[in-house]
Amino acid sequence: MRIKQTNQTMRCGGTARAIGGVGGAGGVGGAGGLGRPWRLAAVMAVGTLLAAAGSAVGAWGMTGAEPEPKPAAKPDPMSGPKVEPGGGEAAKAPASLVKRDFDGKLERLDRRPEAAALDLLGLTAEERAGADKLLAARAVKVSELLTEHYALFLSLQGARQGGAAAEELRPKLREFREAAGGLVDPPLAQQVAATLPEARRAEFSRVVGEYIRAMSEEDAATRRGGEPAMEGDRPAARRPERAGAAPMRMELNLLLREVGRTLGAMVTERRERMDEMLKAVGASDEQGEKIRRLAREAAAEGGGMNQTEAQRAELARKILDVLTPEQRRKWVEATRGR
Repeated sequence: MRIKQTNQTMRCGGTARAIGGVGGAGGVGGAGGLGRPWRLAAVMAVGTLLAAAGSAVGAWGMTGAEPEPKPAAKPDPMSGPKVEPGGGEAAKAPASLVKRDFDGKLERLDRRPEAAALDLLGLTAEERAGADKLLAARAVKVSELLTEHYALFLSLQGARQGGAAAEELRPKLREFREAAGGLVDPPLAQQVAATLPEARRAEFSRVVGEYIRAMSEEDAATRRGGEPAMEGDRPAARRPERAGAAPMRMELNLLLREVGRTLGAMVTERRERMDEMLKAVGASDEQGEKIRRLAREAAAEGGGMNQTEAQRAELARKILDVLTPEQRRKWVEATRGR
């Protein structure tokens, strides 16, 4: 019996000593009286020790309790959508030429939407080679159209901007359309799409068509009095759908803008060339103003782009009259190679 009590005392002695000498040979109950009261006291003491240790170590889990989760951070309402690399809203948005300003108005392109779409879609040089060749040839034809029908273009633009009646506009538009020929029919979008790889045509036509529709809708909403409908410009619901193609009215409008940009480029080029000539001969400010006025008057009287050799010779004579003998020599030398 003593051997049994001694074994119990040895098993509990370490814990008893750890909590301040409870148990052991001289502990509670003595060496020969280790009974239930001592066990209860030992269990309570060990529980107290573990509770104290648990409060000290906290999240280490020695008490067996899970740490309380931290509250989730609230998103910043001003941060906008989060875009993950290779995905997110921006990556999923389809390519588009339609951009709007602060007032919701369409931001107009300064070139044909077909040309802008080629750049937007990131085509390779090989994929767009045929389209680039087509657009280069078209630029030459547009310049020829302007040169040969300069007076008609100015008359048509003046009538449109002045709010002319449909009866006045209709014959001018018809004449311009006939002069344009293949520049408007088939539409440029169809011509360009035909040069692209088949796998890229649908996206190209979608991008161009979206922009043309947005422009057409905005023009229709702001048009005052309206322009006459062109032959073949029937409502879209009553004619076959042509991907990316514009109705004849819009195709003509796009061409007129194209011709206008070509005219602007020509005027800028001639102005720069005139400035170079005046600088080369050392013309004074007064001489320069007189010569520029002579050039403007000659362009207005001679049809601008369609001046004859006689008209150009007459302009040259008037310019030389403004210059000194030394300046005339320099002018002739500078123009000889032009």
